[in-house]
Amino acid sequence: MEKNIIAIIVGIALVFVAYLIAFKGKIDLIHKYHYANVLKEDIKAYEKATGFSIFVVAVGVLSMPLVNMSVNENLGDKIGLGFVIIGVILLIYFSFKYNGGLFSKHENK
Repeated sequence: MEKNIIAIIVGIALVFVAYLIAFKGKIDLIHKYHYANVLKEDIKAYEKATGFSIFVVAVGVLSMPLVNMSVNENLGDKIGLGFVIIGVILLIYFSFKYNGGLFSKHENK
């Protein structure tokens, strides 16, 4: 039961972080080296893409306990893991697309 409560709290926190990044422009919630090479004109698009990706991870984390509690199976773990994997793949993709890689040592252009 505690595991489910913790997962729900973490999921809600991730939804909040995704909202702050995507809609409030709080890019500083992401470590600097993940967006150091993003062009200034692409910052808004990068924020939206990153926020969306984190939201997908949050859906995965939230679906695990909610589906498991309602169906009483491990179906939620499978569904949730799928969302988490997709969200992480999206985070990696957008990091390469906008930043040129996962990590960088350069400042904003």
